[in-house]
Amino acid sequence: VAGLRYLAADRWGLVTLVDVYAGALVVAVWIWACERNKLVWLAWVVGLLCLGHAVSLVYLLARIGRARRLSDVFQSAG
Repeated sequence: VAGLRYLAADRWGLVTLVDVYAGALVVAVWIWACERNKLVWLAWVVGLLCLGHAVSLVYLLARIGRARRLSDVFQSAG
């Protein structure tokens, strides 16, 4: 909590927090739109919140590996 207060007290720290959490929200919504199984979605989001955007990269690479076309990477399979 002290670290969060320290970051929020600085203007750039606050911008960084907003940037990271806004990015996580966008990725979580994208995964929600792409995954049929919501437990799978939940596992990805928990990983994202615990490990950061490295999980976003892993998810993106996994989607690319399964995609037949570029549009498949960003759209739901069904």
